[in-house]
This record gives sequence, C-alpha cells and structure tokens, in this order.
Amino acid sequence: MPLGIPDKIKSSFVLKFYVKALRFFGLAKPTFEGPYPLFFKSENGDLWISATRIKFTRDRLQKLKSEINSKSFIANWDFQETLPQFITFLSGILNPSIPFRVLDFGGGDGNVYLATTSSLNSTESLFWHVVDSKVLTDQGKEICSEFKNLSFSSELPQQSFDLIFINSVLQFVESPYSLLEQLLIKYPTKYIFLGRLMAGDYPTTFYKQLNVGEKPTGAAFLNLNEFMKIFDKFGYKIIAKLPAAEDRLSLTSFHNLKDASFFKGSVNIILKKKQS
Repeated sequence: MPLGIPDKIKSSFVLKFYVKALRFFGLAKPTFEGPYPLFFKSENGDLWISATRIKFTRDRLQKLKSEINSKSFIANWDFQETLPQFITFLSGILNPSIPFRVLDFGGGDGNVYLATTSSLNSTESLFWHVVDSKVLTDQGKEICSEFKNLSFSSELPQQSFDLIFINSVLQFVESPYSLLEQLLIKYPTKYIFLGRLMAGDYPTTFYKQLNVGEKPTGAAFLNLNEFMKIFDKFGYKIIAKLPAAEDRLSLTSFHNLKDASFFKGSVNIILKKKQS
C-alpha cells in the first residue's frame, strides 16, 4: 500500500533518506517518472487496452458484480475517494419520475454504473451511457447485458445528456483542455463531475505513469486555471471541489523528489450550468 509522508519529516535530507528506505524495502515504488517537455506517447500502442489491462478490467467488473450486494464493497473499490462523493451528489438531484441521462466518458466497461446504482434507492430514472474504446465497451455489453439502463458505444452518441461524468481520464490524454471543450460544445449538460482529476495551481507538467501495465503511459498534471477558463467560457460554476486520492499520490510516487513537492493530490470537481 502506498504510504503518505508525515509532515514532520518533510525536509529535503530526511525526506530523501525516508523515501529511499521505503523503496529499498519494497514499501513504496515510484508511480511517475519525469517531468518531460511533451506528452509521452507509448510506442506499444494504447496501454489502457493491452491484454493485461483488459484482463484486469474484466476480472474487476466480474468481481464487482459478485459483490454488488455487499454493504462493504465500496470500501475496497478502486474509486473509494470519488464514489461516495458522486453517489451523495447524484442522490440529491435524481427524481424518480424524471429521466436523468449520464454520459460516462472514458468509463471503460461500466464498472462505475454498477457501483453507483447499487448504492442508490431508486435507479429507474437513471440512464447511463459509456463511451470508451471498442474492446472495453464490447466487454461491458457482454458482462452487463442484464442492465437495461446501461448502454455503450465507442463513438460519441447523437443524444442529449444531463451530466457528463469523467473519472481519471483527462490527465491521460494528449490534449485534455481541447477535449473537454469539444465535449461541452456537443453536450451542454446541466452538470459536470470531474473525478480524480490531477489538477492544481501549477503549470501543466508531463510525466510517464509506470503502474498501468507492462509499459509506461503518458500522464499530465494539469493546470486548474486552464479548466476555470473553460468553465467560465461555457457558463459553469463550481459547486464543490473535494479532495480525492490525497494519500495515494504522495511524494513517494515520484522518481525526482524535487519535482514532486507541488502535488498535493487529485480532486473531484462538481459543476453546474449557470442560469441564464
């Protein structure tokens, strides 16, 4: 389990010794390598859909289905920092008599839908559409065929939505800001939920992420002010900004400690369209 850095030892010399000791004993392995001047593109293709990653997601989804009636499954779920916040938010805006449509961009094989709906009192009015690579959406269609309010596609659908849900996606694409703008042009939703977003008050910085699969993949630490410009441009206001994964991504996650002190953790951001 990744370990956080106690405040009392956050000094340059002691910190380096502490992290080296953790790594020596196998208690903390670096997650990020860099920084780099440009977004890193793997020569081995999209590692998010490698055979190893696909097997991992399939096993995860099947395990979730088997545990979905367990009251404790969220505590062990990958998105434990984001999911309770999202469920709380969603339960406050759902109306059983009014259809509510969610676009889950980069939602893989539908795992968040299963985890979310299992914790809601009423889901009849909730319609959920996942957009991701074909191999993942085909897997979702196969395993989740009994869920009639869950649909998949590998292309952006021609329909309207009430909420865009993007969980831990934007930091792994080459042009995150323009991608978000394109989505908001096509889908002027009432709400946006950005989960586990690696963004803060620092310049956009590019790294390799080492723990996705067999090979590293590109990752970016994004500038929150750039997102604020987009939110303002499209008429959204932040209604909640909450910490996510603060302890997971500590200074032990970086090869070069001197380049890592800026990062305090990921955030969940909830936005609502301003009334005209």
